[in-house]
Amino acid sequence: TRNSTRTFWALALVLTMGAGTALAQTTITGSAGGGDSWNDATNWDAGVPSGAIDAIVSGGVFAQASNALTPTYSGSLTLNANSTLKMHCSGGGCGTGTTNAVEGASGITMNAGSEIQLNMNAGVNFPAITLLGDAKMSSIFGASDWEVDHFNAITGAHTLTLEHFNGHTVNLNAANGFSEVILDTVDRWNLLANAAGSLGTGNVTINPRADGRSASLFINADDAMADTATLTLNGSPGQGGFSGNGSDYVIMNADDSIAALYVYGVQQPGGTYTNSEAWLSGTGTLTVGSPNTAYCHGDGTATACPC
Repeated sequence: TRNSTRTFWALALVLTMGAGTALAQTTITGSAGGGDSWNDATNWDAGVPSGAIDAIVSGGVFAQASNALTPTYSGSLTLNANSTLKMHCSGGGCGTGTTNAVEGASGITMNAGSEIQLNMNAGVNFPAITLLGDAKMSSIFGASDWEVDHFNAITGAHTLTLEHFNGHTVNLNAANGFSEVILDTVDRWNLLANAAGSLGTGNVTINPRADGRSASLFINADDAMADTATLTLNGSPGQGGFSGNGSDYVIMNADDSIAALYVYGVQQPGGTYTNSEAWLSGTGTLTVGSPNTAYCHGDGTATACPC
């Protein structure tokens, strides 16, 4: 009888755990590992992330992964407020292994002020990202030349800042929910909007550095920008884009419509813009709406509508 009772309760416990137990988690709170703090077990409260475990970077912590043997894990990654995860590799084959700090994760949550930095010369395939505050993705002057990254959906109505370096290419491959995207510049780089809605639900701003080099924005799918968005191309006349001379500031390989357009600090009139503009190339068109005048509610109340 005792054995049967033990078996019953053991089975009940296993079934209960299987039905509702969350993944274990491990949190990094220290940085004693120097250039590879991510892979130093003494920095984590439950060991370096591997297998079915959630990884958490504590608020304000700077964690760096720089190791070809960085373990993979299948849980989520959370960057708490003002934390940073840097993936770094200065040569050899360590870049591919270092990307395990993010690539195997089921998803990434970025809180306000958090940042992911890249310096590997190895492309990253990012899982889905949820923004719980304004956050940043950047590449560092050094080994990240010509790196190509791919992004799944990024959700959360917050501002995403992208700041990249020489030849870095970012592919936005899904519709995104961020409310604004800002493209800053360490050196010239490329942003490819490859799906409808991939530039989020709000405004897009591109900021060149002092010599005019900046991101080149490729619109590779119809309706990549929201119809209500404002596109702002900052700098001085003739600046912007990969070349720094404005000729490749925006490359329209598809058609898009937006609400407003600013070029070099000046609001442009409504209308259709093509490669006849000095700052636009490609075979697609950019249609900019003109300001609307409110006449009436249109439902028969108050003032009658004009013809």
